[in-house]
Amino acid sequence: MTPDDTLALYLLSRSLWWRHDLEQLDAEAVAAVITSLEAAQKDIASRLAAEAAGLATLSDWRREQDEALNAWADEVLAGARATITGTVSEASIAAAVASLAAYNAILTLDGKASAVKSVGLTSAQIASWFQDTALGSGGLDHWVDSALDNGVKQSILAALRQVAVEGKGTAEAVRRVLVAASDAGFELTRREAITITRTFIQTANVNAQEAVYKANEGLFKGYKRVETLDNRTCMQCLWGDGAVYKLDEPRPRLPAHPRCRGLWVPVAKSWRDFGIDVDDLEAVARPWTIRETGPIGTGGRKIENYGKTTENFSGWWASLSAADKAKTAIGPIRRRLLETGAVKWDDMWDKASGLPLTLEQMGYDRQGNRL
Repeated sequence: MTPDDTLALYLLSRSLWWRHDLEQLDAEAVAAVITSLEAAQKDIASRLAAEAAGLATLSDWRREQDEALNAWADEVLAGARATITGTVSEASIAAAVASLAAYNAILTLDGKASAVKSVGLTSAQIASWFQDTALGSGGLDHWVDSALDNGVKQSILAALRQVAVEGKGTAEAVRRVLVAASDAGFELTRREAITITRTFIQTANVNAQEAVYKANEGLFKGYKRVETLDNRTCMQCLWGDGAVYKLDEPRPRLPAHPRCRGLWVPVAKSWRDFGIDVDDLEAVARPWTIRETGPIGTGGRKIENYGKTTENFSGWWASLSAADKAKTAIGPIRRRLLETGAVKWDDMWDKASGLPLTLEQMGYDRQGNRL
């Protein structure tokens, strides 16, 4: 293995190790957000129980009642809004600062590479990263409001209107209807809040990475896309793992979507350009996992198989058993086309956009027959 090969492995392994560390910060932030939601859920349940008797006597629905209940829901959720916004904001800023330090350390080889420039940013510069994320345009306040409104608030208001229009009899019957609606709404809000948290933290990570890399592009000849080798990696991202882009070549945006874990690793011109005297670095391999299928939730899914590889996603996927291949995001038709050699890996996606091609774009129908 040449020193350049070893440097490439070093940059890849350190970047992946930092992503592992970042997931711990991510998990702590998600846990804090869920704790605040659970507190809000208990508060709303107690308020609904207290007011169920009065709601059971409603015989019609008036605009004034709708406005009053809308304001009531906003008041009840105000604490959760503030807590979630504060938690995600604090975690995102912390992730940005920690990521800057991590990528400075990675690129300087912990201070050994004299030619590498370290990067520092102001709080205002970091804050600007979060105005346009993989969720879309709009700051953190907007997305937290959207999560609460789309989930718990709308579920409760819809149930209140139903109670008023249809009548549900006793106060206990009304309470059960409203609490059930609240629980369903909180489940939706919980999923959206987790997505917001993870997306904002990954946005902080990728922007910190880009800032450090941009300041040192004179040392690079391009960038390599790196995705996580596990069966949670989506169809949108898995095809591009290992793809190399020249410095002046347009690259797909990362994160590519909410909860995206993709990242860029620089392709160095030569280890000598870094100003280091290190001739050999420890060769490392990429870790991979196969988890049980189902929603990832907040605590992850059980690991069913794992190992290490020096391959990109395409080579790793090809090495899996048929059972493990079936647990990845590659569906049965594409799987058959790949395994029979009818289509090659790079024929499955568009490098410029980073997006997978449809079967029709590849010249096949939905059953995998040639058009």
